[in-house]
Amino acid sequence: MDMANRRWPSLALTSVLLVGSFSYLQTLLFRPKMLTAYLSGDALLVSVEAQTLITVAFIVLSCVLGAAAIRRRTRIGAAALRLSCAGLPLACSVLLATTQAPFVPLTVSVLLGVSCASQMQLNLKKRPFDARSSLDDYVLSALISLCLSSLLSHGGYVFAQTDAEGSLVLACIMTVTGCAICLVRATPSGQDEPSERAPGDAPLRWKMVAKSVAPILPAGIICSISLGMSLHNDLFEEALRAPGLFALGIALTVAVLLVLFRRWRERDDERDAEIVLAMAVPATIGILASFLAGVLDLSATFVLLVCSNLLFLSLTWVEVLHLYGRKALSSSALPFLSIILLLVAFAAGMTLSAVVPTAVANIVVPIAALAYLVFLVFHSQRELEYRPREQPSDNRLSYDLIRESACRSMGEDFRLSAKETEVLALLVTGISAPAIGKRLFISHETVKTHKYHIYQKMGVHNFEEAVDVFHRYADQACEAEARP
Repeated sequence: MDMANRRWPSLALTSVLLVGSFSYLQTLLFRPKMLTAYLSGDALLVSVEAQTLITVAFIVLSCVLGAAAIRRRTRIGAAALRLSCAGLPLACSVLLATTQAPFVPLTVSVLLGVSCASQMQLNLKKRPFDARSSLDDYVLSALISLCLSSLLSHGGYVFAQTDAEGSLVLACIMTVTGCAICLVRATPSGQDEPSERAPGDAPLRWKMVAKSVAPILPAGIICSISLGMSLHNDLFEEALRAPGLFALGIALTVAVLLVLFRRWRERDDERDAEIVLAMAVPATIGILASFLAGVLDLSATFVLLVCSNLLFLSLTWVEVLHLYGRKALSSSALPFLSIILLLVAFAAGMTLSAVVPTAVANIVVPIAALAYLVFLVFHSQRELEYRPREQPSDNRLSYDLIRESACRSMGEDFRLSAKETEVLALLVTGISAPAIGKRLFISHETVKTHKYHIYQKMGVHNFEEAVDVFHRYADQACEAEARP
C-alpha cells in the first residue's frame, strides 16, 4: 500500500500538468478555425510571399526545436526541450497580444503544437507510469486531464469575444503549465532514469508501435468525419458556446471512462486488444451522431459529437501511456507520435467529410464503419486468446501440471524467487492482480511489484511476450511427457 500511496500523487501531478496539452488538442478538434483561419486584421500588411516565408520559417524553427528536444540527453537538447515547453507558448501569447497579421494564426498553431508535444515529453521524464501501472491508472490520468482542460479551455472560449482572444487564452494556459512542468521536472527527483533499452531494439519497437496504433486510426477518422460534417453548420458555433451541451458531452465521456476504469481495475487487463476494442465505443457514438444529424437538430447530436471525439482523444492517450509503460519507445518519441496520430486521423476525417458528397457519405461511411466494428471484434478476440498450442490429452499431464512444470523451469532459468514463481504460475492464466493477491494472501500492489520484477528478469515488456515464453516452456513439457 505504501507503493500505491507514493504513486498516486505522482500520477495526479502528471495528469494536472498535462492540462495545457489536452487544452490544445481539444481546441484543435472543436475549434480548428481558432488556430488556423480566423481573420486577424490588417494592422501589419505583408505580401503573400512574405507570409509564406515567415510561416515556413516558424515551421522550420519548430521542427528544429522538436528534433533537438528528442535528443534531450545533450545540453542543447535539454535547453531546446524547455524552450519548446514554456518559451513557445509565451511567445505566442506576446504575438497574439501585440500583432495582427494574416500569418499569425497558422504560426501560433504550429508553435503551440510543438509546445504541446514537448510538454507531454518533459512531463513524463520522472516516469510516473512504469510496469507496475495498469490500464486503470492510465484511464484515471486521462480522466483528470480531460476534465480540467475542458473546464479551462471551454470556459475561456465561452467568455472570449473573438477567436483571437480564445487563442490568447489557450496560449496563456499552455504558458502556465509549461512553466510549471519546467519547475517541477527540473528538480533532482524529476530527472531521467537511466535507460534500459538496447539500441538494436529500436526497429522492433517501432514495428510494435505501428502494429499497436494502426487499428485505432479508423476510429479517429470516423469520429472526425462525423464532426466535420457538422462543423460547417451555422448552428455549430452556437452549440459550441452553449455550456450546457458541452457539459453533457463531457459528462457522457466521463461516464464511459469510469466504466472502462472499473472494468480494467477489476480485470487488470493490460493487453493492446483491450484498448483497441474500447475504440469501438467512440466509433459507434460517432456513427450514431452521423445518423441523427440528418434527422434531429444539431444541438441534439452535438453531445454525441463531443463525447465521441473526446473519447478518442482520451483512449489515444491511454494507448500512448500503455506503450510508454511497456517501454516500446523512448519517452522522447511517444508524445510526438501521439500528436502525429491525432493530426493524421483528424486531417483524414476532415478531408473526407469535405471532399465526399453528403449523399455518398451517408451510404459509404456507415458501411465502412460497420466493417471496422466487425474487424475490431475479430481482431480483439484473436488477440485476447492466449492458450497453450498443445492441448493436453488423457495420456499427458493435465494443464495445471503442465503449467506448474513450465513455471518451475522458467523460475530456474530466469532465477525467479519462490514467490515470483508462484505469481508467474497464476499470471499466465490471465487472471487479475487482485485475484492473484487473494489466492496468495498478498496485496494487489505487491503482485504488481512481483510482476514488474518477473518481466525484468525474463527480459520481456508486457503480458503477451511473457505468455509467448510460457508457451514455449509448456510445449517442451508436453513433448517431454509424450516421449516413451
